[in-house]
Amino acid sequence: MCNIKHIIIQPAKDEEFCFFTIGYEGRSLENYLSCLIENNINTLCDVRKNPISRKHGFSKRQLEQAVSNIDIEYMHMPELGIASEKRRNLKTQKDYDRLFKNYRNTTLKNNSCAINKLYQIFLNKKRVCNHLF
Repeated sequence: MCNIKHIIIQPAKDEEFCFFTIGYEGRSLENYLSCLIENNINTLCDVRKNPISRKHGFSKRQLEQAVSNIDIEYMHMPELGIASEKRRNLKTQKDYDRLFKNYRNTTLKNNSCAINKLYQIFLNKKRVCNHLF
């Protein structure tokens, strides 16, 4: 569990509409949560297809509890995630470019309902962040 004493709590920067993305690779849970607080995020949309992590605090239930403790709503939208088998063996920039092109041409094109749902969340909540690896 996250030690709240180590989280930097600062006033929100502003109340304007803003859509963020955040990854957790190379971050501690405390640093991750501090970043959400600093940017006045009120809704975290986890777009991982499989919200499991070997890194402490970043599996679905742990992350959901951690953000709930700081009054951030957690939503899981696996339909916008990339399957783990597609992320294996990514070594070069070309590999990543191919993956993201495929993502745009398949996942995004085939999930207009999920994208619309995410857009509606954004319109209602104003400060939304997509959670990525």
